[in-house]
Amino acid sequence: MDVDPTIARPLLEKHFPPYYRSMKSTLRKSLLKVDDTMIPKRVAIDRCPDDIDRVWWEKFLDIEYTNEKMEQCKKNAKNKAKNQITHTLGR
Repeated sequence: MDVDPTIARPLLEKHFPPYYRSMKSTLRKSLLKVDDTMIPKRVAIDRCPDDIDRVWWEKFLDIEYTNEKMEQCKKNAKNKAKNQITHTLGR
């Protein structure tokens, strides 16, 4: 099926942010946390998934282990714990 790229690209790009946000969340939960505590960065480097290039994995970890990012994650977790309504009205 041939689709004009000028039509297809904007439609595909609309779905990129939720996909990557979900992927990063999955990586954090499955590989970087044990009992809701971040593992040391040196241990996380060795947990590089097979389908991710090691250079990109280390760049991802550099971002995830900054003080600003860790504080933001703690703040978000605290705010999420306050949320008592679990639905988003179909969104």
